[in-house]
Amino acid sequence: MNLEHSQKRSPVPYKYVFQGSVLHIHLQIVAKTYAVLAPYREAGVESVCFWYGERQEQREEVKAVLIVDQENNPGNFRVIPESMMHVAKLFGSFGWTNLAQIHTHPGRDVEHSRYDDVYVNSRRAVSLVLPSYGAPERQFMTSIGVHEYQDYWYLLSPDDKVRRIVTDDNASEGAVIDVRTYRLG
Repeated sequence: MNLEHSQKRSPVPYKYVFQGSVLHIHLQIVAKTYAVLAPYREAGVESVCFWYGERQEQREEVKAVLIVDQENNPGNFRVIPESMMHVAKLFGSFGWTNLAQIHTHPGRDVEHSRYDDVYVNSRRAVSLVLPSYGAPERQFMTSIGVHEYQDYWYLLSPDDKVRRIVTDDNASEGAVIDVRTYRLG
């Protein structure tokens, strides 16, 4: 176990409160996410991608899986800041925003580490953690950790995470947008 994942987080300060915002994803988005993360899983390193789309009042809809320049290690990842500046310029013209950061952990633990709390890309986006370096799971929502920020990164309960994120056949099947300037391997 690496240092980042062995560091315990501070205790939960108060109970999580569902705010009513619902993220809608098509199952094709999930499949595309696993595909984007596959080379990193095969290399045995943590990785990250993002779900971008539209936020209107209490409804969020994922339109794209975004993969950016990153440094990857068995126990953590780091997003290259210049890559995110490029993303801000690109998506600002669409009116899309970062709805979720998805990253992987080496084992089955899907709780944020203190490292994850500090380096998450946005406090307005949910943070999803996929176990086993993002190995595809039959029951996507059952296996993942969903975290939401409310002055603390809460790991949502099974009931709260299926209220916060719903699969929706009417949502966009989305695109994969790769803004990396280099590729793994």
